Amino acid sequence: MPCPPDKAASSEKPAVRAGESRYKSKMLTNFWRVVAWVLLIAIAIATLGPIGFRPATGEPPQLERLFAYVLLGGAFALAYPRQFLVISIGIVAVAGALEALQLVDPGRHGQLPDFIAKAVGGLIGVFCGTVLGRFVRQS
Repeated sequence: MPCPPDKAASSEKPAVRAGESRYKSKMLTNFWRVVAWVLLIAIAIATLGPIGFRPATGEPPQLERLFAYVLLGGAFALAYPRQFLVISIGIVAVAGALEALQLVDPGRHGQLPDFIAKAVGGLIGVFCGTVLGRFVRQS
């Protein structure tokens, strides 16, 4: 008849699993932080750079803007899961700042409908990223 495992051996497994879980969570958070900042830089370049830098998907430009900011907001929400309000304000501020900076460039034009599409897309992304992040952390 096998000997029952002692308490020390059985208590090590959950601690190791908890440590592995924290490590994986930290790695995933770091991954999303890199993705979020790279997306922000790419959006800034596409917004402020020459018009030829802007990728064209064949979809209406407003839909492209909305989708880009959905991705940006979602990435930041997953990267900074406890900062919902700060990220929401930041995304709207970035959209406004990038639109305003286009007014300085004679070849570009910042417009209110563009800002609204970007801000709404960003907030949708933050909401979806927050919900997804909470769902993933609970499972």
